Amino acid sequence: MDILKKIQEDWWIFLILLISVWLNLKVTQLLGIVLKYTVGKYCCSKRKYLRRAGEWAIVTGASSGIGKAYAEELAKDGLNIMLIGNVEQQLFSVADELCQKYKIETKIVVADFTNDNVYDIIEPEIEKLPSVACLVNNVGMMGEMDLFISSRCSNSKDFIKNIIHCNTLSTATMTRIVMPKMLSQKQPNPAIINIASYSAVKVFPCFAIYAATKAFVSVL
Repeated sequence: MDILKKIQEDWWIFLILLISVWLNLKVTQLLGIVLKYTVGKYCCSKRKYLRRAGEWAIVTGASSGIGKAYAEELAKDGLNIMLIGNVEQQLFSVADELCQKYKIETKIVVADFTNDNVYDIIEPEIEKLPSVACLVNNVGMMGEMDLFISSRCSNSKDFIKNIIHCNTLSTATMTRIVMPKMLSQKQPNPAIINIASYSAVKVFPCFAIYAATKAFVSVL
């Protein structure tokens, strides 16, 4: 009873202590993030070793957006880039830009990851590469609205097939194609980067199928 009475009398002290603990946790988390992407980036990042791991990087969905940005950063590090995507004109534009800016080699593979036979096109081209330092599994599709609540999705079965092929099978299959080649090279520190999404942990309305595919990528 004395303890309860003491808490009732000095409740504000306990409140301040709780707030202090919460703030300390948040500050610690923030410092961890800052250190990870500043000191950690320059001291612990494996990026600086990629050039030793091989001559080429492979980027899917490389014609624009995140894929293009990864291609540029890897080219900046001196890696030759294989650009894979389904928009030929954009791929040529990105390839020309990288060649002129960073004096590297590029290869273009026009491929639609919603097709079953796409890997029959891609795998022979990868086999021609002397060595692979990095694979970026970036290709993906979203769709305007989720098929389970949208009346606009007239081809719902096709949508399911396409998004699963593009977002999940692409990541698993490209990894299966490239990883044995990386391991056979016996060169240190190659990398496989899988691009997931915040929706893998926080599902937004209307995007359940997309979120599920990105959760697959996150776990893989």
